[in-house]
Order: sequence, then structure tokens, then C-alpha cells
Amino acid sequence: MVALKTFQNLTQDKKEAVVRESLREFALHGYEIASLSNVITRLGLAKGSFYRYFESKQALYLFLLERCTALRLQFDTDHVDSSIRDLPGLLMEHFAAKIKFDKQFPLHSAFLYSVLLEKNNDELKDIHLENKEKILQVTRKVITGLTGKNAIRADIDVNMLSFMISELQVMILSYIQLKYHIDFRENIRTGIPLYSIPDKEMLSIAKKFVDILYNGVTLK
Repeated sequence: MVALKTFQNLTQDKKEAVVRESLREFALHGYEIASLSNVITRLGLAKGSFYRYFESKQALYLFLLERCTALRLQFDTDHVDSSIRDLPGLLMEHFAAKIKFDKQFPLHSAFLYSVLLEKNNDELKDIHLENKEKILQVTRKVITGLTGKNAIRADIDVNMLSFMISELQVMILSYIQLKYHIDFRENIRTGIPLYSIPDKEMLSIAKKFVDILYNGVTLK
């Protein structure tokens, strides 16, 4: 989804302000309740001028989703050592990158998390499923590479394992939220990372989840 030309012609500072306030609004309230009026008020704009940037709330939301997804994928490309040949090591690399992304881009991270929680509606259709499929495409590529390096069993269903891995990160983060009673909304309001606990603790918890996935739960 492309922003209107008027938005593209804004200065970089003004574009970043629009993106920042829009991300905050959607991350805090979700698509249905999010109000463009709130964004417009915080930016100090006339209502009519904002609609020269984006023709609708849907257009703005899809623009942000495209932008955040691209940023997240590029971040992984820049921060994950793709030469790692074992699945646990690679999963931990990706989780470590997630922590870095959350701290460097807290609003983008919060927005992407909120997208996963969206329900179907007439405007967004099945946007959360489409977003999950994009994540799966990337995960499948990684898993296929590991299969070729004999890092995982050849008889593993790549699609099934890719789904499990993509859902694993969500499970880990949900567990951390529950364990530490983290108030996402308050963290978003105050502009701090979603997961305001030490990196070492987050990685320790992630490693336990990864160990269960990789080694199973039965005695050998």
C-alpha cells in the first residue's frame, strides 16, 4: 500500500511523526477502535489535511504493516548469522534479533504484535492470516536450508515445522508477558520496549522453550 504523494513530499521529520503517532494509536487500540481523530489531534493537523496523506484508515494501516514488516525482515537479515547450521542455534539468533528490534523500534514491534491479535472484519478481511503467511514464507526458506545441510530430519514436514517455529516466538513472548505481569499498553504509552525485563532473562526463557521443541519431553 502506497501513501499519497502529499505524504511523500513531507519532510522526513514530519513523515516520522505521522508514522510514530499512527503506530502508537493502532498498537494501543487495535484497528477497530483506533481513531484517526486522535492521531490528527496529537499531530496538530487539520482533519482535511491528513486525508491528503492517506485516503482512509485502512490505507494507513496497510501502509504501516508493509513498512514495519519490511523493516523487521531487513533487521533479521542484518542481525542473524545465517551460517549457523543447527536449528536451536538459529532459533536463538532470531530471538536475540527480536529483542534488539523491540528495543530499537518499540512502536513498530508493538504494532506488529497487535496485528497478530486482530480479528477478521470487513475492511481488513483476514489480514492477520495474510501476515502469518508472510512470516511462514520466510521461516520455510530457513527450514528448507537447514534440511539441505542435514541439520534436521529429512522426513520432517517443512510446512508443519515452519508453523511451529513461527508460533513458538509468539508463545515465548506471551509466556514472558504472563510470568512478569507486563502491561503492554503502559509500555507503549511510555515509549519503552514491550518486554521491559533484562535481555539475559528473556534469552534464558527462550532457550528452555527451544530445548523442549528440539529435544522433546520424554525420557530417553
